[in-house]
Amino acid sequence: MLNPIHQTHLQTLTLIVWLERHQRLCCRTRCRRCDNTKRCEVLYSAIFGPRFDSACNAARSRALQTPSVSKREGSATKHRVRVNESLACAAFLFSQLLFRYVLVLSTDTAMESRPKSIAESEVVEERDHDIQTTGDGPLKLKDGPPPSASVRRVASTTASHHDNVISLHEVEPVSVRLEHLTVSVDESPNAIARLFAKKKTPPSHSHAKTILDDISAEMPSGTLTAIIGGSGSGKTSLLNQMSGRMQGKRLSCSGRTYFNKSDDPSRIRSAYVIQQDILLPTLTVRETLMYAAQLRLPSSVSQGERKKLVEEVILELSLKEAADTRIGNHAHKGCSGGEKRRTSIGVQLLSNPSLLWLDEPTTGLDSTSAYQVIKTLQNLARRGRTIIVTIHQPRSEIFGLFDNVILLTRGSPAYAGSAKDCLPYFAELGHEMPPFTNPAEYLIDLVSIDSRNEEAEAAAEHRVNHIKNAWREHLSKTANEKDELGSDAATGSVSQSHAKRVQKTSLVQQIRVLTARTWIVTIRDPMGMFGSLLEAVAMAIITGWIFLNVDGSLSGIRSRQGALYNAAALQGYLILLYETYRLTTDIQLFDEERRQGVVSIPAFLVSRRLARLFIEDIPVPLIFSIIYYFMCGFRADGEQFLTFFGVVLLLQYISVCFAMTCIAVSRNFAGASLVANLAYTLQSMGCGFFIQSNTIPIYVRWTKWTCYLVSLAPTLSSA
Repeated sequence: MLNPIHQTHLQTLTLIVWLERHQRLCCRTRCRRCDNTKRCEVLYSAIFGPRFDSACNAARSRALQTPSVSKREGSATKHRVRVNESLACAAFLFSQLLFRYVLVLSTDTAMESRPKSIAESEVVEERDHDIQTTGDGPLKLKDGPPPSASVRRVASTTASHHDNVISLHEVEPVSVRLEHLTVSVDESPNAIARLFAKKKTPPSHSHAKTILDDISAEMPSGTLTAIIGGSGSGKTSLLNQMSGRMQGKRLSCSGRTYFNKSDDPSRIRSAYVIQQDILLPTLTVRETLMYAAQLRLPSSVSQGERKKLVEEVILELSLKEAADTRIGNHAHKGCSGGEKRRTSIGVQLLSNPSLLWLDEPTTGLDSTSAYQVIKTLQNLARRGRTIIVTIHQPRSEIFGLFDNVILLTRGSPAYAGSAKDCLPYFAELGHEMPPFTNPAEYLIDLVSIDSRNEEAEAAAEHRVNHIKNAWREHLSKTANEKDELGSDAATGSVSQSHAKRVQKTSLVQQIRVLTARTWIVTIRDPMGMFGSLLEAVAMAIITGWIFLNVDGSLSGIRSRQGALYNAAALQGYLILLYETYRLTTDIQLFDEERRQGVVSIPAFLVSRRLARLFIEDIPVPLIFSIIYYFMCGFRADGEQFLTFFGVVLLLQYISVCFAMTCIAVSRNFAGASLVANLAYTLQSMGCGFFIQSNTIPIYVRWTKWTCYLVSLAPTLSSA
């Protein structure tokens, strides 16, 4: 039979355990039914800290402020002190528990949605084993030994690393294996080049150039592999060939690239980070990642999970300080080069790839930023991802972060294996690295060919050929061990549940996200937003002043015709060139997102016009029509004005749509503007303002059908 003190301790501790269990915390404390309250004080202090100690000391001091009495009365007083102390402790604990319970309710939903790890499940099962219920009575603690230190250590480790988990789901392990990969390109001239060639090549001459020559390598899952070599050694070509980005009619490939026993790269989830950072300069890092998450993640992922994933990516890539900083460009400074590079990596990580390709991620960065980027990639590789990078002249600390190294020289492999065994391998060949030397620079110099003079080139050719032949002999000795695919059980075939590609977002979702993103980009560019409005006002005032109150008589027909041509053609021409210039910068991001399969062409076109409908597409024609129409002295009739405005609005949309056609022909402004001017000249000649279309010679009369003003001229003439 427990005395009232122990009953109070047990009831209070039962409430603690129940609440801690509800919070998913590992409460590993028990009441040992002690004869005094000291052990329980230690227990409660471990949970609630020094505030409990101060409350206990205050209660004990108040209870002990009684005069000395007899021994029996002293025992009774001591008993009352202990009871009062326990009651005071219970009241204090109950208030603290209520506060903590209300605080936990706000995060209970998010904690319910998080899947438990294996370590957490074991801790919860052992904790539930210590707490049992009997019938309808209250919870009771089961006697038993205290938890081991290893269990507490596992629980704390799991809790500390939970915030760094970067993906919503587990990463499917992917191992990459190259078997005798060879790529060559046909450089034979075409028929026109052969016709004007000064030197005729014999028919037996081979025009095939070998880009990659018999490359075999293994890149297990969860490793960071670096492809190094001098300029022109084939690093990017090897990366593009493995990722499936190298395509062409003149290319011929032999050998295979296996991804978990499959040569189909579409069966795995991969992402490619290009060398150039293509980001919108007016968006912040958090906004860039959020829009990328909305485009890449399927509709089954809720908005809250998307935000949580974006925050986890920001923490994992050490972008917390720059999360609310705009990307910036050469005109408006924003994030640093390393932060931009990590943001580009974060955009690709949002799709939760098992395999990540990176083309020279440290190019243009200082040594510290480059090390931080590679260190981040190493941390991602330790979480199960397979990461393959091409890198040019890394520092020695960066070289130590790599798990595997592929050394290329003129497209041929000089070494492909573990980074730790690389230097000992070359030392066995007689090429021992001198002390205080960067390993990467030494290896690149070792397989480079000096072509400054014939003697140095011959010596370098002999050395490089010896290294290549030695590596081929090394591969032939270990061929029996490496021929069997999937020797590691963890790199088995891709399961059917993860073999399919990630479900793409719907067209409506793409339009919604792209419209919101384009709206933000437009309003944050005041020069671009107000430039078109100022152009409409200036153009309307200047030309309206020229055609001020044109004569409506028969002698003023030519002036009226010129005013209508100015409204129909010149205004649309300026909008055409301005939209063409803007598209030369915006189309780069679209090309990359379309190559990744996250944005479609209709979504890009529709969202671009929806975002600028009320800030450009309607205000610009309306302002121009109001000023120009009444300055020219056209008929003051509401119906005629609306007709004039409708034609100018239609010309606005024709101009911006034809600008997209010009960009489709050429991605640079010089070529696109040339196409725009060519089309504008043809339309000016065949529109009917300068010459009657029925008097044009029959063999070029068809040009009038290329001019949209042919159908709009009668409508404008009614004004």
